[in-house]
Amino acid sequence: MAILFENIDNGDTYSISKESDGKYYRDKIDALVNSSDLGLNHDRGQDFGIRLDVEQKAIIEKWEEDPKMVAEVSEHTHVPVDDLRESNFLDYLLYTQELGQNEDRITRKDREDKQNAYRERVKAAKASKKDK
Repeated sequence: MAILFENIDNGDTYSISKESDGKYYRDKIDALVNSSDLGLNHDRGQDFGIRLDVEQKAIIEKWEEDPKMVAEVSEHTHVPVDDLRESNFLDYLLYTQELGQNEDRITRKDREDKQNAYRERVKAAKASKKDK
């Protein structure tokens, strides 16, 4: 899944994902956030009309109203509840999209599956030795 942005001034759309943008996808998201109403300097002339996708914005706004989600985002980002910004919720949205897609986690899961299969073969070999 991708993080989507649109430019409300000219209608351009932007889709940023790990698959399509490689290892720099977070940097690209940061650049778009910094050019939007979510950026730290948006009130200092650095809002260039970039906005988060409507559906993703709606998700974040729902989360901001849910005390449980606010606490989860605060814990994940290590930002006190009172200091949370929409960009922190966007970071959490990215995190939830990446769950299960981490290469190390996939490699560990693959190894774990192979180890379990090995243990089953050992157990079967032991059982066949007992039968003889």
